[in-house]
Amino acid sequence: MVEKAVKKSGIREGLCLVNAMHITLSVFIYDDESGLHNDFEG
Repeated sequence: MVEKAVKKSGIREGLCLVNAMHITLSVFIYDDESGLHNDFEG
């Protein structure tokens, strides 16, 4: 279904974000920067 919608849109390059609308939350921090971790915790 997602693939069909992307093809129909005519977009040829980029990122497609699909939100499953689930109540579970995940946060990924890919950078080991102390300021970033402090901002997240604060």
